[in-house]
Amino acid sequence: MTRKKFEDLTITDDFMFCKIMQDIEEIKANSERRSEYMALSVFESDIKREAKEAGRLEILAELVRSGDIPLEKAAQKAGLTAEEFCKRTKLPF
Repeated sequence: MTRKKFEDLTITDDFMFCKIMQDIEEIKANSERRSEYMALSVFESDIKREAKEAGRLEILAELVRSGDIPLEKAAQKAGLTAEEFCKRTKLPF
């Protein structure tokens, strides 16, 4: 079986593409599924944002532990009080 060049492909040549397009059309036509999709999208965005924030806090906490920056500076960069920063990062206050 020879492979076609990308520019020679048609929509019917790619089963996965057709399946995705079919699912998208179903979601567009079904308001309940559209709402579920939107909720899932928001949930995924929230998870990514929380993970990014947790990673940022952990980096700042490590800099405090190593003595590279003072606690107050790390808390300020995180937009938190020193007490809240310590609670979230399990550092002693």
